[in-house]
Amino acid sequence: MKLFKLEPVKRWKPWYNCNFTIIMRAKNELRARLLAEDCGGAETCEYDADDTRGPGCWLNPLLTSCVELKVTGDEEVICVDCAEA
Repeated sequence: MKLFKLEPVKRWKPWYNCNFTIIMRAKNELRARLLAEDCGGAETCEYDADDTRGPGCWLNPLLTSCVELKVTGDEEVICVDCAEA
């Protein structure tokens, strides 16, 4: 299994009830994108005015990035789980 990080290319608008970073293990990028789409929030339910989100957004490489995380690499925070209102 590989480790992937998925993020939107542009910030979802409106932002509430949306996922912005999804990190998961999957066999390949396609499986990672399918899993992200399955666990998506409001970003997968409705289109926005800029068409930057909507059904299938995690499957579309023009709307979301999918990067394989390697064991080696630069120091970075991978995930912060925070709920703010």
